[in-house]
Amino acid sequence: TQVQIIHRHFPLDQSCNRSIERVFHTDACRAATLAECAGRLGRFWEANDYLFGHSAELETLSTEAIASELDLDLAALETCMKGEGLTAVKRDIETGIALNLRGTPSFLVNGQIYFGELPASVLEKLQPNPPQK
Repeated sequence: TQVQIIHRHFPLDQSCNRSIERVFHTDACRAATLAECAGRLGRFWEANDYLFGHSAELETLSTEAIASELDLDLAALETCMKGEGLTAVKRDIETGIALNLRGTPSFLVNGQIYFGELPASVLEKLQPNPPQK
């Protein structure tokens, strides 16, 4: 059995997500776009971990400071965030809306959507099988 994990963005921020009706996670759209673009520059997981680890001060962290911390080319990052990165995040949001997502994290496993934590029964099925003797 093979498992493929694909990270998709669904920021709960009304500035880019039309399904969010009130101010909720301000600056989540910028963070998602920044992570997407960091990924295009080869540093997605580093950016993802950094942004989640600094979520409390995200609104005060400049893109320049984040790029410096993650050793990303600022000009390439900013160009991506205004273009293809933002487009990719918006595409993920529309996919999430079509799937009727209502929060994060959400997981799609074998066509079934799970909100929040994956149940133990699902996790057990995703565990690798021990080698046969």
